[in-house]
Amino acid sequence: METKQINVAINAAMKKIKQLRKDDRNSHGNYSFASIDAFLDMCRPICSEHGLHPQVNSVNSETFNAGNGKLWAKFSYLIAMGHVSGETTEPVGMDVMLPLTGAQTSGSAQSYAVKQFLRGLLLISTGDKDDVDLKPQAPEEGVEAAQTPIDLSETEEQPDAATPSPPPPANADVDWNKWVNDQMNHLKDANKIKLLMWSKKTQKQREDLKEADRELSATLGDFYQQKYDEQNNGER
Repeated sequence: METKQINVAINAAMKKIKQLRKDDRNSHGNYSFASIDAFLDMCRPICSEHGLHPQVNSVNSETFNAGNGKLWAKFSYLIAMGHVSGETTEPVGMDVMLPLTGAQTSGSAQSYAVKQFLRGLLLISTGDKDDVDLKPQAPEEGVEAAQTPIDLSETEEQPDAATPSPPPPANADVDWNKWVNDQMNHLKDANKIKLLMWSKKTQKQREDLKEADRELSATLGDFYQQKYDEQNNGER
């Protein structure tokens, strides 16, 4: 597949990209974030200027009970970048899972998928360690939940999980061998949702572990990746 023109266009677009300012505020979680709308508003004129346009194909959607009576949905996409010349990049597969809250759920999933695709393709920085715009927000009185960002992290809409034992505080004299063994025992039968939840809940502790013992950190990371790959292979 000829990709000379589209590669030149993508390179030129990357030069125009700047780090997004975090102008939106989540008062419930007390943090600032760059919203998906702000992200797309920045990318749209840059992509248009260089003849680029994302091509989003929804390939599958399914709902599932996450274990606490809450209904979740998984949306699967193939996303490529197109160019006015007719050239395209190779499609990238992406899954987005979130609580099913109504008709807006599919639109929120697609917007997030496009954002992540553009962020990866154009190497866009938002200044965040994670996508904090997807952290849970409590709707204000009179505001529908559809107006709040959706998330895979800690929220009332999440499935009940076999939560790992509370991670040790960062400044504690930690027995990291025991902690790693405990985490691996908790993860050995975890499904994909529980794995993702664990990853978010233990991020700080895993950073501390990496500083304290890189070999143990690598062991835990390899174990997590193995369990995650098993879940992905089982869904195919």
